[in-house]
Amino acid sequence: MRRLPSAKIIYKFLFILLVLVNFSQSQTDTLTIATYNLLNYPGTDATIRNPYFRAVVHSMKPDVLFVQEMTSQTGVNTFLNDVMNKYQPGLYSSVPFNDGPDTDNSFFYRSDKVTFLGAYYINTALRRIAEYTFRHNLSGEIIRVYSVHLKASQGYEQDRLAEATILRNYLNNLSAGTNFIVGGDFNIYTSSEPAFQKLIGSESDNDGRCFDPINAVGDWSNNYAFRFIHTQSPRVRAFGGGSTGGMDDRFDMQLISESMLDNIIVSSYKAYGNDGNHFNDSINRLPNYAVPDSVANGLHYASDHIPVVAKYVFTSMFAFNLVSPANNSIQQPVTGQLLWNKSIGATNYDVYLSTNNPPTTIVSSNQTDTVFNYSNLIYNTKYYWKVVAKNGSTTLEATGSPFNFTTIVPAPPSSFNLLTPADNSTEQPRSGYLSWSSSSTANTYDVYLDTIANPTTIVSLNQTGLSYFYQNLLANTTYYWKVVAKNEFGSTQASNSPWKFTIANVPLAPTNLVVDIKSFNQIHLQWQDNSNNELGYRVYRYIGSGKINVSGDLPPNTTSFLDTGLIPNTQYLYEVLAYNEQGEGNFATTETFTHAQSPSIMDKYPYSTNSIYLNIEPKNNPSYTLFAIMATDDTLNEYFVQNDGNLGPAKYWQTLNSWYSNGPIKILNLPSGVLFYLKIFAKNQEDIEVSSEFDTISTQIFSVAANVNKGWNLVSVPVKRGDMRKVTIFPDGSSRTYAFENGYIAKDTLENGKGYWLKYSTAMNIELSGTQILVDTFFLSPGWNLIGSISNPVALNQLIQVPENLIVSNLYAYGDGYLFADTILPGLAYWLKANSEGYLILDANYKQKTKSTFYNLDFSNLNQITLSDNNGKKQTLYFSSNPESNTEFFELPPVPPGDAFDARFEPSSILVSFFEKNEHKILLQSTDNVLNVRWNINDGKVYKLLDKSGNIDISMIASGATQINYGNTNKLYLKVNKSAIKSSEIMQFELMQNYPNPFNPTTVISYSIPDEALVTLEIYDVLGSKVATLVNELKTAGNYNINFDASNLSGGIYFYRLTAGKYSSFKKMVLIK
Repeated sequence: MRRLPSAKIIYKFLFILLVLVNFSQSQTDTLTIATYNLLNYPGTDATIRNPYFRAVVHSMKPDVLFVQEMTSQTGVNTFLNDVMNKYQPGLYSSVPFNDGPDTDNSFFYRSDKVTFLGAYYINTALRRIAEYTFRHNLSGEIIRVYSVHLKASQGYEQDRLAEATILRNYLNNLSAGTNFIVGGDFNIYTSSEPAFQKLIGSESDNDGRCFDPINAVGDWSNNYAFRFIHTQSPRVRAFGGGSTGGMDDRFDMQLISESMLDNIIVSSYKAYGNDGNHFNDSINRLPNYAVPDSVANGLHYASDHIPVVAKYVFTSMFAFNLVSPANNSIQQPVTGQLLWNKSIGATNYDVYLSTNNPPTTIVSSNQTDTVFNYSNLIYNTKYYWKVVAKNGSTTLEATGSPFNFTTIVPAPPSSFNLLTPADNSTEQPRSGYLSWSSSSTANTYDVYLDTIANPTTIVSLNQTGLSYFYQNLLANTTYYWKVVAKNEFGSTQASNSPWKFTIANVPLAPTNLVVDIKSFNQIHLQWQDNSNNELGYRVYRYIGSGKINVSGDLPPNTTSFLDTGLIPNTQYLYEVLAYNEQGEGNFATTETFTHAQSPSIMDKYPYSTNSIYLNIEPKNNPSYTLFAIMATDDTLNEYFVQNDGNLGPAKYWQTLNSWYSNGPIKILNLPSGVLFYLKIFAKNQEDIEVSSEFDTISTQIFSVAANVNKGWNLVSVPVKRGDMRKVTIFPDGSSRTYAFENGYIAKDTLENGKGYWLKYSTAMNIELSGTQILVDTFFLSPGWNLIGSISNPVALNQLIQVPENLIVSNLYAYGDGYLFADTILPGLAYWLKANSEGYLILDANYKQKTKSTFYNLDFSNLNQITLSDNNGKKQTLYFSSNPESNTEFFELPPVPPGDAFDARFEPSSILVSFFEKNEHKILLQSTDNVLNVRWNINDGKVYKLLDKSGNIDISMIASGATQINYGNTNKLYLKVNKSAIKSSEIMQFELMQNYPNPFNPTTVISYSIPDEALVTLEIYDVLGSKVATLVNELKTAGNYNINFDASNLSGGIYFYRLTAGKYSSFKKMVLIK
């Protein structure tokens, strides 16, 4: 049970006491509100169940009943007429049926107790939640009822949570203090279930928080401790489609808003008909101590749920009183306030004010406050006023209404007198007070002060106080003063005015007050001494709205003062004056700022190869002090840190809090391995700058390592450096560096993004240091491009091509010869061929995998021949007897420099086909006369390696190796020996796998037939639909190759079937697009 705060208990006690005391002025009413799951009503057995429903409903006597599992408008009409109004037609009303998914809700009410205002339906994944809004007729209170039927059964906790979340979010959007009840069939098994906690839990927005009136915490399901609040099932046997099992679950309940905690009678909350003695039993097993036997039978046979009912108390408004102006008041101002006590239960008030009795003019409507400000009434006039409290359609007039009051009678202020200083006073201070007595009918006063006998200078206008502070009057001077009292009807001068007084003779003020020296914590003042009668000087410093004497009493003739212990970068206002026995003379003033205190660097550290982090020690400078940071590199170029951490040409000023807005101060995009001199500047509000001493720090040195081979290598510069000469970057290289610009050109100064040929006399590991490059863009020309690298590896599928499909070759590296590469490594260079001008972007952090345009081929099934010299340089070439597509992707890059080993098929390929040619030329480049040959033949054919002179004639079968001396020959010939093909190859029926496979968009299908036959070759998709016929004719015995172009088909799996006479076979192929 919810424990109410002690204050609320007291409030309820007082509330009940007031009800008793004011019973004749206020009324209370109790609403009985119930929720009931009707079990798929009307179904096919409504006629049978209606008498049982009548027994339950007419015993329960609800004023409001909202139900679940209503299925139609017919059901609503039937339940209204045959159950609710059976014995008293017209007592209850209903709302139109709303047909949503699954079963729905309905609402029945007594129109003499409540007024229905409207309905709204909230969609969830399973059923709609119905919102019914009505007003209590007596009190005018608005109440919203939410009829829910959440997802049933264990295992669906997340479904119920989703439904509860939708409802809670909707409730949170209600205005604070909204009255609402959430009731129905929750299908929740325990108070710890997430859906229940979502509804009752505290959130950042608690306008929609629900409360369990009986605060039943625990596992309700099949738990004897909660037997009194179980609502399902009132049956232990199955009939009518409902659940069985006896009373063991608290599925039905009413949850309420915080505002309704003041209305509910907690003891009235019941699982109707449950006496706690039917745990796991039928509700109608005798005896039932909660309801008569007929009602218990009704609960048993009407539905598989029992209703939940509770009573709620609502009270009409309390009597209240008018407060002020009191009745029959006189001399009231024409602008003022009407006040009255609060009426408990009222939501707003109407205020009446006029000269009629009773007043008929509403001057304020529907206001919630208990005060009304009136203005511009007529003088010397009687007014009548009253207040009417309202709650909905209910009104209550203040007790004793109306009151009356009479406004003020016009007259000028009454007489009054001047008080101090007395008339003809002498030796008065230069600053002091003038005072006077009060005029009882005055609104304001004007003060006149002048050096003429009848003063005309107003020094204070429309003041309300009875004194005036004058200051800085002239010494040894006579002043005249008077005061005039005013109200809206006229003015009255003080009876004894004007008076006069004389200021004492005080020292003359100093002049030429200046600040001649200052620092961050000291200010030196200097002035000219003009007085000859002073006892000394005083220096005042202003602090806030006051001032303090910072000098004490200085000796006569003093002309300077040093103020110490000040705060840096702070404004100070000084007042310097001479004094004597008569007091202090006039003063001279000046204001200035202290300097900022020189800051320092608290700590610093290199964060990466191109950034530095540092922290500033601000010293005693205030938080509004502006700081700037200078970074001077090792060539004495001065830069200043900008807001984004980069360096710029001008000082960037901001407060320390702004510098630290994103953590430690960062200096970014610096060259790696460079020494920097750091200095911190601070300036005061006069833009006077101070600075720290220089402090030094170096960025980290970034380096990458690369392996080079003996002989020629492809290299690049993957870092930024100031000195880009080849001799400093690759000092161990034994040749000049050569770039490719439609031919090889020697380069002594290198560039990022470019690739170069460079020769080494021995293999080694090289280190390249500089500023890290994480992203770079390379321009590509049509044809072959020798590209460089960045500081991190970049995989092929990370390359960004602009435009797409720019590259029309594989990526080639160079080791002992040309080879395929799948990653661009730092420090090395690579060949790519472009089909037009464009750009290649390398981004080490690029996560999205680009669509690969590189052609992948399974080389393990191809014939191979590897040619090498005695220096270990080699090149592997590939060939087959099948047709090959996309051969342009296997074009080799340009031949390396003159003495580098190279081998390729003419004109420049790593892969050829003997499908249509019997012979292919191999081009060689080598300084060695000895050639090592190694081969691996996979297609069962015999190939010959020849030269034109006839000195070389090697038959290549299966796998093998040999060594040949080829002298000055730079060409060899590779031929297929067709006579070696066995005739038996065409003496059997065979359908070969298409090649290539996968393919895009063309492939070759080969087959053999041993005899003449009618041949059909057809293509089918995965659904078995024929998409093409490639052959349909009589063919003689032999081997056949059919080209298939799938340009008009979409990518996917296809099947091809060959039929020749009695033979039939099919295979699968994959089209890639």
